[in-house]
Amino acid sequence: MQCPECTKENPAEARFCNHCGAGLPVNCGHCEHVNPVGARFCNSCGESLATDKPKQAAKRKTPGSYTPRHLAERILTSRSAMEGERKRVTVLFADVKGSTELAAEVGDEEWHQILDRFFAILSNGVHRYEGTVNQYTGDGIMALFGAPLAHEDHAMRACRAALDMQVELRSYADELRVTRGLNLSVRTGLNSGEVVVGKIGDDLRMDYTAKGQTVNLAARMEQIAEPGRIYLSRFTANLVEGYFRLRDLGAMPIKGIAEPVNVYELEGAGALKTRLDMSRSRGLSRFIGREAELAQLEAALQSARQGQGQIVAVVGDGGIGKSRLCFELAERARARDIQVLASTAVPYASAMPLYPVLGLLRSYFGLDEQDSAADQRRKIAGTLALMQVDCKADMQLLFEFLDISEPGAAPAAVPPDQRQQRLFEMMCTVIPGRGKPCVIMVEDLHWADAPSEAFLAQLGVALSDSQSLLLLNYRPEYIADWLIQLAHDEIAVTALTADEVAQLSRELLGDDESLCAIAERLSNLAAGNPFFVEEAVRSLVELGHIGGAQGHYQLLKPVDEAVIPDTVQGILAARIDRLDEQEKEVLAYAAVIGKAFSQQQLASLLTLDAEALATSLNTLEESGFVHSTELLAEYKFCHPLTQE
Repeated sequence: MQCPECTKENPAEARFCNHCGAGLPVNCGHCEHVNPVGARFCNSCGESLATDKPKQAAKRKTPGSYTPRHLAERILTSRSAMEGERKRVTVLFADVKGSTELAAEVGDEEWHQILDRFFAILSNGVHRYEGTVNQYTGDGIMALFGAPLAHEDHAMRACRAALDMQVELRSYADELRVTRGLNLSVRTGLNSGEVVVGKIGDDLRMDYTAKGQTVNLAARMEQIAEPGRIYLSRFTANLVEGYFRLRDLGAMPIKGIAEPVNVYELEGAGALKTRLDMSRSRGLSRFIGREAELAQLEAALQSARQGQGQIVAVVGDGGIGKSRLCFELAERARARDIQVLASTAVPYASAMPLYPVLGLLRSYFGLDEQDSAADQRRKIAGTLALMQVDCKADMQLLFEFLDISEPGAAPAAVPPDQRQQRLFEMMCTVIPGRGKPCVIMVEDLHWADAPSEAFLAQLGVALSDSQSLLLLNYRPEYIADWLIQLAHDEIAVTALTADEVAQLSRELLGDDESLCAIAERLSNLAAGNPFFVEEAVRSLVELGHIGGAQGHYQLLKPVDEAVIPDTVQGILAARIDRLDEQEKEVLAYAAVIGKAFSQQQLASLLTLDAEALATSLNTLEESGFVHSTELLAEYKFCHPLTQE
C-alpha cells in the first residue's frame, strides 16, 4: 500500500503509514475498490471493511480470472515475472466518474450488471492489443502494455486500446441514457516509463502488478481527466506524437511531483502509420550505403517490366534500413511513372485481421481515410470501369469488406465460407496490373496474420506472368514455406560499415568539435544500425545535451552515460523477451560480465550444467544476440546496446 502523503510503501494490511503516520486508504477485499481513510464500508459494493473475511478473500481475482490464457501462462511460468523485473511499459487507468452516486441511484443488483458490461468492454479493449488487466479498482481498471511480454510499441497499443474503448463505452453510455436514464462517463489516463513488475504479496496471493512513479503518474492522468476524455503524460505523448492526434493542454501541477507535467488529450488516429513515415515527417537523412542492395532491386524491377513477375524478400533486423531501401526503390519507380502500391502489417494482427490486404486495396483504388463511403464506392466503380473488368457480381462483397456499403443495400450473394476466397480471387485479378508495370510493396511481413499470408501467396502465383514486382520485407525470425517456394530473390540488409555510420553521424550532428566524442560513441554503440543513430541523436536533443539544427548541433551539457532511446530499447527488449527463460538468464549474466565473456565465466555464476549452458549459448548465437570469437569458448554481444 502506497501512502498518498509521502508516497512510501507500506505492508498491504497497514492502516497507517509506517513512515509519516498518515491514515491509509482501504482496499475492499470484495471488489478491490480503494476507499477513503476511515471508511467502514466499501463505497462501491457496500461490503464491510472491518476484516478481510474468508469469503472476501476467496473472491480475490487471480491473473487467470481476467487475463487471456496465453498471457496468464506467461505470468505464472516466468521466473523473472515472479521474482520481479524492470520493464518499460505504458500504464492505463480507466474508471467511472461519480460511480458512488450512480450506484445509489440504481441499486446494488442493477449496478452490478452495469459494471459487468463495463468491465467486459474495458477488458476486451485491453486484450485486443495484448495488454494485461492486472487490477480491478471497483469502478475501473489498471492495465499494462509491455508486460509481462515486452512490446516495442507499447505506447501505441495503449492509445489504440483507449480509443477503441472510448468508442464502445460511448455507445454503451448512450444505451444506458436511453433505457435507464443514467449518465455514465469514463475518464482514462496513460503514462509510459520504467516500472518494476512481478509478484506483490505473500505466497497465498499472487498479483502481477507494477510499482513506481510511472504508475502513480498514470493514475494522476486519470484523476485529472475530464469525463469522456483520454489524458496522456508527455512521456507517452513523446512516443506516439504523429501516430495519433494530440491536443496540448499545457503544463499542470500534479500532486506528488515537484515540477508541472505537460498533459495531452488523445483525440484520435494520426496521419503517420510507420517509423519511416515518422522519419519522412522530420526530414529523411541522406541515403548512405546499400548500393549493391539497390542494384539487386533494380534488376528485379527490370525483369518484372519484361513480363517476368518477380517476388523479392528484403530481410534484416529492426531498424537496419529495410523500409528505407524499399522506399528508395519505390521513389525511383514513381519517377518513371510506375504504379506503386504500399501496405504494411501491424504488430497487433489479431486486432486488425487482413490489415495488409486492406492497405493494398486502399492504395490500389486511391482511397483516402477522409473520403466518405459514397466517394470510396465511386472511386472503386470508376477504376474497375476504366480497366474494363467485370466485377459487378462481387462489387458488393468488396464494399462490405471495406465497410463502405450503401445503407440498405442487399448483402453480397456469396456464402459466408466462400467470401474470403472469392475476395482474394477478385483482388488477384485486378491488382497485378496486366499490361503495365507495378510495384506491390508489403512491409513488416513478420507481423502479418495467417489470412494475409494466404492472400500474398495467392497473389504471388497470380503475378507470375505480369509486369509486377512483389516486394516484401521482414525480420530474420520470420519463416514461411510459401515464400521459400515462390521468392525469386532474398536480399539481406546488414549493418552499415564503420565509415558509413561515421558519415551518417556527421550528417545528423554536424562538424562541431565539441561533438567528436559523441559521434564516436554513437558509432560504437549503434554497431551499424542507422535507426539507432538517428534515435540517439533525437534523444540527445530532447534531453538537452545538444542544441541547434540538424547537421549544425553543438554540445550543451556532457553525456555521462549511454543514451538508449525508448524506441530503441523497445526493439531490444521485445527481442529479448521472446527468448526462453533459460536463455534469458544466460544473457542477463553475460551482460553483467561485459561486452565480451567466456563460457567458463558464465559456468562459475550459473547453476546450469555444461551441456545446458552450451545449448543456451548456441541458441543465443543462432538468434543473433552473441557471436563466438576466435578464442575458444569466448563470446561477444552482437550489438553493444543489447548488453547496455
